[in-house]
Amino acid sequence: MQRRTSNVTLATPETNGQITQYYLPNGSKITNPDGSQSNTLTASPAANYLADFAIGNITQFFHQNLQTNLNLFYWSTDFFGVDTWKTTGRLTLSFGICFEHLGAWQDSHNNGIAIFSPQIYANPVSQLLPGLDWRGIDHSVPNSGAPGQEFFYSPRVSGAYDLYGNGRAVFRGGFGIYRSHDSDNDYAEAAATAQGVFISTAGGSGINLTMLTKVTTSLADCTNPALANANSECPSLNATVYGLDRKDSE
Repeated sequence: MQRRTSNVTLATPETNGQITQYYLPNGSKITNPDGSQSNTLTASPAANYLADFAIGNITQFFHQNLQTNLNLFYWSTDFFGVDTWKTTGRLTLSFGICFEHLGAWQDSHNNGIAIFSPQIYANPVSQLLPGLDWRGIDHSVPNSGAPGQEFFYSPRVSGAYDLYGNGRAVFRGGFGIYRSHDSDNDYAEAAATAQGVFISTAGGSGINLTMLTKVTTSLADCTNPALANANSECPSLNATVYGLDRKDSE
């Protein structure tokens, strides 16, 4: 039995914000989150990217609200049985099976890993993150978010044939099923969601940096569809959050 740990951090911890691109075509029209429009500078013979950047016209802005240290782990246990038959003086066959328990990734902080629940999503109550749930707010959710499979069954079969019966030339062959655990990267984002991480982007086809501070956010705004569509800071619509499928046992 082994406990395998992965103490990871998110690959893009831009808690101070990051301008991912700032070059826009000459004279491009930018539509900002509040509906206002602005144009990039017109220069000849080519666009002046540096001047546009200086007045705040960029392509996209990326921001992560906080940095967190994830500490994920899983339990690994396996045992096997094998038997060998010498069917003739020259042919030997072996059959076996391995029982493998590859536990689901879990959160060492016992806060859990976020999962998506259609039942919660369908509930009309106000939610900052509609449809997402985890152990820290609902103890009926397992720490791993989604259940794991108790055991995997991996057969083994092999054979050896002594060509001359004197052990000098033996042909051997075998077949077996072997498994490996999925990567912690598949769960890190969902674990970060349960710890309150939002990864937000603004723009994509252009935005003026002055517009980033002109949209206010409240829980009521984010849960009201009429308001949330124009709100660039609502985590439920404009930020990226991650959750596992609760029914997925793979």
